[in-house]
Amino acid sequence: MIKLGYDRLFFIQIRHDYFEGPCTDISIVPTIACEKNLTNHALIFKQLPDGCAILFSKNEKDEIKQKISSLTSFRFVLNVRNSTVENFTNLPYPSAKLGKRIFYFSNLTNAGIIDSTTTLAKSTGNELGDKDYGWLVNTELTLPLGGNFTQVNLSQLIPGTGKKLIKFFPATGLQNLHIDLTKIDTLPDSPFSLKTGNYILDFTGASQKTEQIYIDNSAETTNAWGVIDIVKDSTIDYTVTTNYSLTGKANPWSYYLIDPANKVTITNNTLANLSTATTGLSGLAFSWIQEADIAPDTYEQRQYALLKQRNAGKRIFLLRSNRGMPKSAESTVSVKLTLDGIQRTLPNPIGSQFKSDSIQTL
Repeated sequence: MIKLGYDRLFFIQIRHDYFEGPCTDISIVPTIACEKNLTNHALIFKQLPDGCAILFSKNEKDEIKQKISSLTSFRFVLNVRNSTVENFTNLPYPSAKLGKRIFYFSNLTNAGIIDSTTTLAKSTGNELGDKDYGWLVNTELTLPLGGNFTQVNLSQLIPGTGKKLIKFFPATGLQNLHIDLTKIDTLPDSPFSLKTGNYILDFTGASQKTEQIYIDNSAETTNAWGVIDIVKDSTIDYTVTTNYSLTGKANPWSYYLIDPANKVTITNNTLANLSTATTGLSGLAFSWIQEADIAPDTYEQRQYALLKQRNAGKRIFLLRSNRGMPKSAESTVSVKLTLDGIQRTLPNPIGSQFKSDSIQTL
């Protein structure tokens, strides 16, 4: 009997603390280049409810059909299945936008070395954060500088090599810097067009910052949320199945309290006659977040601004929980608010993975 079969090479799994486990709101799709690399190495892509699996083929002798013999990239686009999810992570949107914000994940270290760990997120706590996103840009790139920088360096993270400088651009006194990414003028290969991939912009001067940009036409879809780049080489161990994971953070609960009759008393920068108490989750507490302390360009900030507009002349108080709240808390936690000695139970926010809030009138 001829024996043919497949075995698991690696998984990519999407998880979210809100669900306390797997998340099915994002699908993983291989790019055209990835599909070619999969075919060339007799690999099979299998979509799973919470991610994907890559399988390798075996021949009739139970041997690996086509081993990976050189550095090879397998790039996948992350698409949001739920069109109502405006921001899977609820992270701030920086004010100086360079393009469409997109998350970029790779199993490469910052030195371009294949990382043996299985967590793709680079941010603190192995969960998604602001270190994981960059900008999906057009080939005509305009950088807002505001006269704050002296130079902009364009580099690329090369697998096995590390960060490689492509070109530097003088920027002293410039308000904006225009770069045509299809006509990068350097010697000896001038001019040339940047290929699909992840690039790094280092801004130097009195103010310094680093931004990631990503170029890929296949990611320019309305629901593209991120890109995963898994790099393998001849050192790959086919006897070990690698399970890569991405984990989103659960967001805190927020209560927007509208105070039309000025019932709340503020003394020494505290809410003197208003307090909250909770049951059902140990250590849970709520704090007053003043407007100046709300992160800009977030759902929370936009919601606060909208409520101010709709309730002109009325005070609005934002109370926020001290921890991320899982979906299970919606049925187990009780939040009680006391104002001038009168207690009432607040409704639990019925949230999602990107927002959990409730609007109440005092």
